[in-house]
Amino acid sequence: MLTHVYQSGFNSYQSFRATSIGNNRYMFRRYNDPERCLSTASGSITVNVQIKTCNQNDPAQRFQFKKIIQDEYQAWLIGRKYNGSQNFSTTNLGHAFLGVARIQTITNGSGSETSWTDLNTYSRWPNSNGPNVNHTTDYSQAQEFINTGKIGNLDIGLRMAKISKSKSDWIKQNHTITGCLNYSVLDFRPFDNCVCTEQAARLWDEITGENFSNQINGINIAPNNFVNLINQYNSAQGGILANNGQVIN
Repeated sequence: MLTHVYQSGFNSYQSFRATSIGNNRYMFRRYNDPERCLSTASGSITVNVQIKTCNQNDPAQRFQFKKIIQDEYQAWLIGRKYNGSQNFSTTNLGHAFLGVARIQTITNGSGSETSWTDLNTYSRWPNSNGPNVNHTTDYSQAQEFINTGKIGNLDIGLRMAKISKSKSDWIKQNHTITGCLNYSVLDFRPFDNCVCTEQAARLWDEITGENFSNQINGINIAPNNFVNLINQYNSAQGGILANNGQVIN
């Protein structure tokens, strides 16, 4: 977009009046020459802005005001049970991971639209070096959860937190703080040997201060039991939001 920059101040050549033409659409008329209007060449703001003779039938001269009514980052602790319609196996054990995304809801006066951006997932899978970021399965299931509120027909446990952008950035830089360098399901193993539920619980604790990781022992290490643990915790807390719904910085 090509523009000229002038010294700020009230100047009739730099001033426009927004005039409603209905249906939350406006034309910007020049203050000192109301028959001349702001126009975007070819109707796109990525090219030169022009001044043309006003014509309310010209889409390039119609503008719409939008207002952001929600702009926040969310983190989710997600556990899912194994798929009961399939045979229980090493590839169908259930899983747990963390998802983080930015949610924006914008209204245009007649409706609203919601978008999700900056999505990242954090988990621990076998046969990988350290914690996984944006593993294909986790990422696609996080997108499915965003779009539908569920993951297939699987039973899930969900814990949610509102977080700041700085906390989202912190997670990107510090997701290995969990110490889960190796994957192991043995009963007796060092701290750096983890499964998916331990990675998810430890990172969640670092973000929220909740105490899931101390409860991940014995049978609770299994994803099915981890899901039950999350749901029981939600019932005890009276909801799924951490920190009483306040933003965690």
